[in-house]
Amino acid sequence: MEEIAWVDFDILEQFMVDVFAGLDVPVEDAEICADVIITSDKRGIDSHGVQRLKPMYYDRIRKGQQLRARAKRKIVMA
Repeated sequence: MEEIAWVDFDILEQFMVDVFAGLDVPVEDAEICADVIITSDKRGIDSHGVQRLKPMYYDRIRKGQQLRARAKRKIVMA
């Protein structure tokens, strides 16, 4: 039987901010990322929610496969 753990969204969001910050992501960016991920779960879009934290973000940032955490980014319009 699968176990289910209920976690308050606010606690989970802060945990995600802490994970991103621990990967050297600036806190403001970490808060935005965590908010987007949590919002996906709140809207029932589980495929883009918390389940992606480790395989899609944590692991990729650690392996250098995701954008560098402190990279300077600029949006350019053509």
